[in-house]
Amino acid sequence: MFKKIKIFLGVICLTLTVTSCEKITGILFETPSTYLAVGEEYALDITISPKSATGKGIVWSSSDNSKVSVSNKGVVKGLAVGTSIITARIKDYTATCTITVYELSTSDDGVEIDGVVWATRNIDAPNTFAAKPESAGKFYQFNKNVAWSSTDPLTASNGAVVWDNVIINFNTWQAENEVSPDGWRVPSLDQIKSLLGTPHRLTKINGIFGQMFGNENKTIFLPAVGFRYETDGTLYYSGEAGGYWANERSGTSAACYLYFGSNETDWYYRTQTNGYSVRSVKK
Repeated sequence: MFKKIKIFLGVICLTLTVTSCEKITGILFETPSTYLAVGEEYALDITISPKSATGKGIVWSSSDNSKVSVSNKGVVKGLAVGTSIITARIKDYTATCTITVYELSTSDDGVEIDGVVWATRNIDAPNTFAAKPESAGKFYQFNKNVAWSSTDPLTASNGAVVWDNVIINFNTWQAENEVSPDGWRVPSLDQIKSLLGTPHRLTKINGIFGQMFGNENKTIFLPAVGFRYETDGTLYYSGEAGGYWANERSGTSAACYLYFGSNETDWYYRTQTNGYSVRSVKK
């Protein structure tokens, strides 16, 4: 709490702001239990009462440091499959959160989330999954099967080194231009919306920033690969934001995609010649 007091020194009046420390009356985790993938790390949400009280001085601990580590700022990291109880203590108050650590799936069979089977990894070269859930893979332009590098220098799977500015005028991603392996395809906008309707959080997997989607231990991780700009293929927001194509066009020159960054997660539409990532769904 801040209070203003006035001090009179002769004819001079000084106004000072004085901090008054609020007494802590409680501490509480936003959720009493949660799931954490092996290699994942993120900051637990905790509420201190009253709101004006400071969180300085919280002592964090893990009941099993071989399963979950916790920093002095409340950042937890999954180390091995199992369960650990995280305790936050300040003055005479404590709160606990039970964390279940699971192995993030890398199966070629995918993960079913709300009735849709999602691939566990991005598309890399055409018709090929990337090595790991956190692997960047390649960029693609809407309704084209040429893969572009997700890091500089700019290169393409067909040998091109100059960005392609040509729009192919179809309302959906055509089968002959499919970039997914057999049995998979680019997701529809409805499937993107379904994924956005599941629990999701910004997090890191093995140091790679991205967004985790899904329920409990049925999840997929989308790395923040950034994108290549529509006119010249310039790489933007690598490691900060992610864009993932849907298979539907919007208007004459734009197409729909999933976007996430530090402040928002939603679907939008952008020019088809932008380069975004692809996370496939099962046919």
